[in-house]
Amino acid sequence: MWASLEGEFELKATCSAIGAVLFQVRICGSAGAPEEWRVMAGLTSEFGQLATIAKQARSFFFAEHV
Repeated sequence: MWASLEGEFELKATCSAIGAVLFQVRICGSAGAPEEWRVMAGLTSEFGQLATIAKQARSFFFAEHV
């Protein structure tokens, strides 16, 4: 688990005994803002797919744009 110092962003990953990996992301607005909001999402994958997912994410985020 990793969270920002202010707590507005949190990322958590867990793996089951059978190799199911669950990623959970939570983003929320600043505390004390006029309107409070929170977004949470989860993604499940198989452990064996992590290398492919990492490669595709790296390509998406760090691809050179011409």
